[in-house]
Amino acid sequence: MLPLAVAAIVALAFAILWLADLHHAIRVRNKTQDAGDAAALEAARWQAFTLNLAGELNAAAASVSAEMALARPGSERHAALSNSLAAIEGVSARLLFAGPLTGFSAAQQAARLNGAPDNDEFSDFLRRHANAIAARSPDGTGGVDDRGEEPWPGAWAAYSAALLRIAASGVAAGPDNAELYGNPEGDHVLLMPGFYLAVNGRDWCWFNRNAPNLPAIYADFRSWPPLPEKPTLDPPQNPEFLSVRLRLQALPVRGGPATRLLRYDPGKWGRWTAMSDPSFPISGDLRPESDYAGADVAMRVENPLAKVSDRSHVGSSVWTAAAKPFGSLDSGTGAKLPPTAGAFGVVTPDAFHDVGLVPLDAVLPSGGEAFDMAWNRHRMEHLGPYLERGTLHAETCAYCAILREWDTGTVKRRGIDVPLPREAAAWLSTNSWRCTVVPPGGGRGGGTAHAH
Repeated sequence: MLPLAVAAIVALAFAILWLADLHHAIRVRNKTQDAGDAAALEAARWQAFTLNLAGELNAAAASVSAEMALARPGSERHAALSNSLAAIEGVSARLLFAGPLTGFSAAQQAARLNGAPDNDEFSDFLRRHANAIAARSPDGTGGVDDRGEEPWPGAWAAYSAALLRIAASGVAAGPDNAELYGNPEGDHVLLMPGFYLAVNGRDWCWFNRNAPNLPAIYADFRSWPPLPEKPTLDPPQNPEFLSVRLRLQALPVRGGPATRLLRYDPGKWGRWTAMSDPSFPISGDLRPESDYAGADVAMRVENPLAKVSDRSHVGSSVWTAAAKPFGSLDSGTGAKLPPTAGAFGVVTPDAFHDVGLVPLDAVLPSGGEAFDMAWNRHRMEHLGPYLERGTLHAETCAYCAILREWDTGTVKRRGIDVPLPREAAAWLSTNSWRCTVVPPGGGRGGGTAHAH
């Protein structure tokens, strides 16, 4: 009986440790989710505040412009009104940076209050990026890239200093859908995380949906097209983090001269097409007043996760939450309109009244993962040398390992080693019909690997 009792005690001890590990993992995961959700909601609140304040500044600018039309040109009153209008325009330009960056800072406090620790990698990444921005010369050249003139005198120094202050206080939640200056933009398979997941999991249907011709034409690294060019905006009017994507643009004002007002960037604001896609996993209709996209956030939080039974085994719990500001305009007939429905797309006061969590795949840019440090390093540091020489020596880079597998890995078909691209092409040539799943009742299949 004694050996059986000892065996039972040992088994019970292992079960208790396993349950302790499970409980700890669930607890850390819940804290991580709470912290990510809180950070996203707080950041979206500051986006709503920024948009509403932009509307107030537009109203003030329009009022001053109308008064200028009544003042005699060259008079002291006309000069005073002109100075006031210039001051409002200056405040408007600075608001587009100050509001979102204040939200970035506030989101850190929200994440910490919900149990998220400061992430040293996040802070270091933001610090290095801020220093690169500061390295640019006053004429807009040098440093991280060339983006033209500053949105206002001294903008780069002020912007860099604000980012450095956030980094110094610690970054617990990183804006994953940041649009970093100098990052290549556009469709390229190597810039799609889904490509690496597809190769790793032998999901050839991914190619059927996203790059149907690639497996058939791929020979080696020289088959890849060049990476997209760096984006150019002249001048950049929005920050990279928590941008509300507005433009300060001269527009006609009734009774006054053309005045620079804040309007929704037509290239970024529009219908919320992600939510009207039949393959998107939602039920019900999107309300007309909520059918817009433009300002949104995706905040990533990572929490260290060490096993209770083995403190040397440290992983992490990761959660990315998305949120956006919501609002509407009154049509005058009782119907609600999207906030973007104003004349010329001008931002109006008090148009945004609430914030809410949304599906992660419904924010812009949908592939933005700026604070996924492993992905960021691969995209920024490894892809350039790979496309030039076809070599990847970063041993700790999982994405590099998957690329090496794509280039050199083989499968057995009829006793012959077949390269993965040829295997993918052969499978799709006869099985692509399996990649379209039609749910009951018709419509396209689909889904998302993310929650909110």
